[in-house]
Amino acid sequence: MIHALLLALATSPAPCDRGVKITHVAVATYPEASRELNLGPLHIVVAVDVAADGSATRAEIEKSSGNSYLDRSALRAARASTYAPARAGCKAVAGRYILHVDFPAANYKNTTPDFIDTITTTATPTPGPCNREAAATNAVVPDFPQALVGKLAGSVVVLVTVTIDATGKVVSTQVARSSGIPTLDAAAVEAATKSTYSPKVVDCKTVDGSYSFAAQFNP
Repeated sequence: MIHALLLALATSPAPCDRGVKITHVAVATYPEASRELNLGPLHIVVAVDVAADGSATRAEIEKSSGNSYLDRSALRAARASTYAPARAGCKAVAGRYILHVDFPAANYKNTTPDFIDTITTTATPTPGPCNREAAATNAVVPDFPQALVGKLAGSVVVLVTVTIDATGKVVSTQVARSSGIPTLDAAAVEAATKSTYSPKVVDCKTVDGSYSFAAQFNP
């Protein structure tokens, strides 16, 4: 059984052309009625349409948890969050933000879901090949430490910031969000380091950039 899953990969936006950004994340609540069902961990994907003025005009479930209470909680959080609009040609435009909400197992002591920012998708044409962010061309799934099999109380997410030079080579890695468990952090860093990347491109020239590598470890 694979215990470690690659989750979300996000890059920092270009100076003038970027997708929608989230400026404040409203935390979803775990409904009492759902906790009693001993569900989880469950993953929900919410698509949020954001107008040029930054207002959320619509939120819809793209991937359901299978539980209406949890889905509604994720939708409420998505609508209550605030956003900065997408930009194209240095002008604010309408776009779409994809919000991922992870609810831990119902009997897990931490009942606050983790919010994971993913690559945003805009409704306008995305920057062409002459302006793009660094990207993973082969993302390696981290190994789950054998010593921890059966010992995790719930899902754990590790975020690793990867610095990439103009040739696509990994220059450095740094844990941006620790699991609190050194062996899991080390496994995430190793996977991020072994992954391969394409460099950031600005005005048709490759430049140094960074990439956010995220991995989830499940019990």
